[in-house]
Amino acid sequence: MLRDFYVAITCCFCVMNTVASELPAGNADAKKLDAPVMDNPYLAKGWYRESEPGLGELLNDKGIVYRGLMLNALFNNISTGARVGHTGGQTIFINAIDLDLAKLANMANSRIHIEGVIFPWHHPGDEDGNMVEFGSYAGSYLGGDQYPSHDASFSPWLSLLTYEISLLEGRLDVEFGKTNLQRYYFSPNCGIDFLCTDALVKWNTGVPDASTGSMGGRVGYKLSRAVTAEAGIQQMREYSSLIKDNGWDAFGMGGGTGTFVVASLRYKTDFSSAPYPEDYQFNYFYADARISDPYEMDKSHRGSGGIVVKFAKTFWSETGKTAATGADIPGNLGYFGTIEHSFDDAKPIDWGLTLGMAYVKPQIALPHWIELDQITGKVMYIHLNKSTLLAQRGTRMSLGGSDQMTSSNEYRIELSSTFSIGTHIKIQPAIEYIVNPDSAISRTSANVPVSGWLVGVTVALMLGNP
Repeated sequence: MLRDFYVAITCCFCVMNTVASELPAGNADAKKLDAPVMDNPYLAKGWYRESEPGLGELLNDKGIVYRGLMLNALFNNISTGARVGHTGGQTIFINAIDLDLAKLANMANSRIHIEGVIFPWHHPGDEDGNMVEFGSYAGSYLGGDQYPSHDASFSPWLSLLTYEISLLEGRLDVEFGKTNLQRYYFSPNCGIDFLCTDALVKWNTGVPDASTGSMGGRVGYKLSRAVTAEAGIQQMREYSSLIKDNGWDAFGMGGGTGTFVVASLRYKTDFSSAPYPEDYQFNYFYADARISDPYEMDKSHRGSGGIVVKFAKTFWSETGKTAATGADIPGNLGYFGTIEHSFDDAKPIDWGLTLGMAYVKPQIALPHWIELDQITGKVMYIHLNKSTLLAQRGTRMSLGGSDQMTSSNEYRIELSSTFSIGTHIKIQPAIEYIVNPDSAISRTSANVPVSGWLVGVTVALMLGNP
C-alpha cells in the first residue's frame, strides 16, 4: 500500500527543490521561472543540467521537455523499531513530459504536463512474494517512512495530467486536471536532501503521495518578484478509486470522500537577486472528509485542518555576492525549519517541529570524479495525539503484547550528505537516530518499538533534456 508522501513522497521520498541550486540561463527563462512557484517533490527545477546538442536539443526546439528521475533507496533499522536489524528498499522511476503548446500548437503561454511512475523493484517480500513494508520493521511516523512502499511492477502509473496557462505577463498562473497538491505546496526547504519530509503533511492531510492524483486545480498570483499567493483544490477519493487502472482512469471522480483545499503565501529569493537568499512559507489546509477517532471508533466528525509554516535563510556565503549562473553560486551555509500544527486531535500528529542546517558546496578535497554538494543536519520532533497512541497500544495488545504506552514525544536526529558523480548521478548516505518511536506502521508486531539507529542510502539517476 502506498504511504503518504512529501511530500513525495512526500515522500516517500522525494526529490527536493534545491536551495539556489541552478539559475535561469537568460532573461526569457528568468521571466518564465519567475511565475508562481510550483515546486514538484518529484522533479524539482534546478536538478537537471543542459544536455549535449542532439536529440534533446531538437525536442526542446519543438517544445517537448523530458525529465527522468530514478530513485533507489536502501535502509536498515540497525537498532530501532519493532523488529530491529532488517533491510528494506525500493526503486522509483519517474518520467515527466512537458509540452509547450506555444511551439506545438501556437497557444501562447500554455503547457501540458504528463507524468508516469514505475516501481520496478521492492525488497523485502513475504513467502508468497507479496510486498513487506520496511515500516513494519522500523515502525514509526519518523522512523519507517524513508521511501514510499509499493509493490514491484513494470506497469506504469499515471500520476499527473494537467493543463497550465500563464496570464498577465506571467504573473497569474492557472493549472487544472489530474493533479496532487503536494506538488505545489508545503515546498521542501532542506536543499539537496531526499529525506526532507513533513510528518504532519504526510500523515494528517489525507492527500496520498504524489504517485497518485485526482481532479483538482490551483491558481497562483505573483505579487512581486519574491512574493507569491496561491490556492488549490483537489477531490479526495477512496484509495481503491485512486489506484484504479494504475491511475489511468485519469479524470474519474468516483469514490469521492471529500474536498481538500490549501492556501499559501510565500516569500522567496535566490542568488540571482540576493547574496543571502531567504524562503518563508505559510500554508493552511482543510479537508472536509469524515474523520473517525482511531481509538473510539464510534466517534466521528467531518472536517480537519492545520497550518504549516516553513522558513530557510542563507546566513554565510564565501563571496557575499549574487551569482549570474548556477555554476557561480558560492559555497554557503544556511538554516531551515518547519512548524506545523493540526486542529484535530483525531489525527495522528498534534504538532511538529523541524530545525536544521545545510552546508552547500563545502570545500573538501575529493577525487576529481566526485563532488560534495551538501552536508545536512536536522532534528525533527512530533507530538502525537493520545487517541493515536491508545489505538496503537490496542493493536499491540491484540497481538499478545503488553499494555505499555509509547511516548507522545518522538524525535529524529539526522545527518546526511549528498554527492554528485558526473552529470547524472547523486548519492545521499544518511544516518538517523530515532527517539521514542511509535508503532504506526508495524501493525503486525506485538513488540513495543525501541529507540535506536537507522542507516541508509539513496541513489538518484537524473535524465532529460530541460
